Amino acid sequence: MFETQLAYHTNAWPSEYLVGAMHEITQIGYDGIEVAWSLAESYADRVDVFMEMLHDEHLELAAIDSPLWLLAPDSKEDEKERFLAIGRFAAAVGAHVVVAMAPRKWPDIPVSDEEWQAITDFSNEVGVEIEGMGLKFVFHPEVGTWLDTRREIERFLNETAPEAVGLCIDTAQFTYNRINPANYYLSIHDRVHHIHMKDYVKNKQPYEKRLRPLGRGEVDLKALVRNLDKKDYNGWVVSELDMPYEQNANPSANASTAYEYCIHTLDLGL
Repeated sequence: MFETQLAYHTNAWPSEYLVGAMHEITQIGYDGIEVAWSLAESYADRVDVFMEMLHDEHLELAAIDSPLWLLAPDSKEDEKERFLAIGRFAAAVGAHVVVAMAPRKWPDIPVSDEEWQAITDFSNEVGVEIEGMGLKFVFHPEVGTWLDTRREIERFLNETAPEAVGLCIDTAQFTYNRINPANYYLSIHDRVHHIHMKDYVKNKQPYEKRLRPLGRGEVDLKALVRNLDKKDYNGWVVSELDMPYEQNANPSANASTAYEYCIHTLDLGL
C-alpha cells in the first residue's frame, strides 16, 4: 500500500475555535490540517505564532485553500497579489499545497471563450509563481462554479500547463457530477496532487445536505484508494465535511469517524 499523510479540514469548526480544533484533530491521530485563506490573512504578521501552534500540536499544514477570482479583469493584479500573499504565508509555515477554489458564476450566463482564455492564462501565471515557492498549486472543482462538470474540468486541464497547475479531486463533488473519482483519477493521475475525501448520498436534497462522514455514504472510496496505490500517489488525503453546521454540530466526532474509516477500512496512513 502506498504511504500518505492524513489531514482534516478545520472548516468544520467555528473559526474562533481554531486552537481547540487543532488539538482535537491531533488527539484523533491526524498528521495535519487544511485551513481556509482567512487564517493566512489573520496570521500574516504572526507567522511565528502559527508555526508554534502547529509545533505544539505536532501537526503539519497540508494546504491552504482560497477562492481565486479570475473573471474580474479590473482587479486582476490585486487578486494576484492577494493570492500570492497566501502562497508566501503557506511557504513560510511549511505547507505543501495551495488550493484554488473556483468562485461561483452567474448560473444562466456561460463562460465565454475569451473568459476561458483569461482563466487559463491567469491560472498558469499564478501557478508558476506558487510552484516557484516550493508549493503545489491545484484547482478544486466546485458545484455551481465555472469549474464543475467533467467537460469543464477537461477543458481546464487541456488549456493549462501541467508543470504549473494541478487538480484536487473532491470525491463528493465528482460523484455529484456523475464522475467516477476512481476511474477518472487513472486518466489524469499525473495532474492530481491533492485529494479531498468526502462521502455522499444520492437524494433530492441540495448538494451540501447530501454530504456524509466517511463510510456512511455511497462513494466507492475503496476503489479510489486502490487506484491511488496503482499510481503511487504521494500527496495528502484531506477529510472534510463542509456541510451546514446544524448537520455537523459535533465536528470532532465526525473527524474521528473519518479517521477510523481511513485507517481501518481504507488502510491509509504512514
